[in-house]
Amino acid sequence: MRIKLLDAHCHLDLYPSYETVVTECIANHVRVLAVTTTPRAFEGNLSRTNRAPMIDVALGIHPQVVGTPNADIALFRRLLPMAQFVGEVGLDASPAHYRTFADQQEVFAEIIRLCVEAGGRPMSVHGVRSTKQVLSLIDRHDPARKNRYALHWFTGVAAELRAASGWGCYFSVNAAMFRTPRGRTLISIMPPESVLTETDGPFVLLGSEPLRPVMVIDVLRKLAAAWNISHENAAIEVAKNFERFSRSP
Repeated sequence: MRIKLLDAHCHLDLYPSYETVVTECIANHVRVLAVTTTPRAFEGNLSRTNRAPMIDVALGIHPQVVGTPNADIALFRRLLPMAQFVGEVGLDASPAHYRTFADQQEVFAEIIRLCVEAGGRPMSVHGVRSTKQVLSLIDRHDPARKNRYALHWFTGVAAELRAASGWGCYFSVNAAMFRTPRGRTLISIMPPESVLTETDGPFVLLGSEPLRPVMVIDVLRKLAAAWNISHENAAIEVAKNFERFSRSP
């Protein structure tokens, strides 16, 4: 049986060989959630992926672009009716981006509110050094959990993971997380029914090579070993999780 793969967080538009990567996804039956960093990038991605029905494009405002003209919330609002998915959005409190952290929180809160008003969206969320604030904003602005949240490359603490899981959040796991003891420990306490697979390509590397969506099979194999099940059953579990995450409210 062909193992169908899922890359739930990938920046397709940032690969130099964009068309080659899309063709490889089609040939290998890889379902991809192509996140974007700006609303304008969402428009471009839609037109470039129309030949690939297994690729969904998400509408994003990356927290690292907040404070620049690329964080165009008015354009985000206009494009939201066209977007089934939202991402990459969230918060980044790393030293390089902390100066805009207050503005990031305002933008993320507005994105949550806009999506709630639109009936809810599945959302891929960035949360570097800011898991507590991410969860607080979700709780404040979406108390009924109309949106669904996948916490991409989770780096919080175990208590935050358990709280997010209790709220029905998903976690998208990549190869970099398996490379550290802390990452492996966090993965081990994630409920299997909440786990998605991702590459975060082209930012995550294998040696000097950017990971491509087809290479997410390595994450699937490691999850299968952690869950003590076959690759096939791990693929089925992840696919079911993504269908629930994607389902319209």
